[in-house]
Amino acid sequence: MVGRATVRVEHVPGHTLGSIALVVDDSLALTGDFLFVQSVGRPDLGGQRDAWARLQWHSLARVRNAWPGDRLVLPAHYAGEAERRADRAVAARLDVIAATNAGLAIGEEAAFLRWVADNTLPPPETYRTIKLANLGLVEVLEAEAEILEFGPNQCAVR
Repeated sequence: MVGRATVRVEHVPGHTLGSIALVVDDSLALTGDFLFVQSVGRPDLGGQRDAWARLQWHSLARVRNAWPGDRLVLPAHYAGEAERRADRAVAARLDVIAATNAGLAIGEEAAFLRWVADNTLPPPETYRTIKLANLGLVEVLEAEAEILEFGPNQCAVR
């Protein structure tokens, strides 16, 4: 319980091995970098693209089959204004995402793995710095951290 809300943690590996979604009151899901409005989290940043893409496929298939279509998905990022609602929120119902998101719409694992391989861009220039900072191996100034954190969404397969 968080206040009056019930929050359930669902393990959805693929973008990372520890990816989770927080399902709140069974009506909305905070999906982090796992599932976006128009894309899915890229599985290559840990250097294990093919293995993690298989995990991503299974996580997406489970969500597609188990979550209700009216569940509101709230991802961590967006790539453009088309992913925002009229109220400027970055959110969409799962049934809308399932109908319009290329990665989530793929119905076969082999096709998904091909799609990931064909559509994954090279890792972002900033990723090495972010990873080292997250591990505590380099220090970044607060202004630099803001630039690293608030840059464009480069966590997605498009």
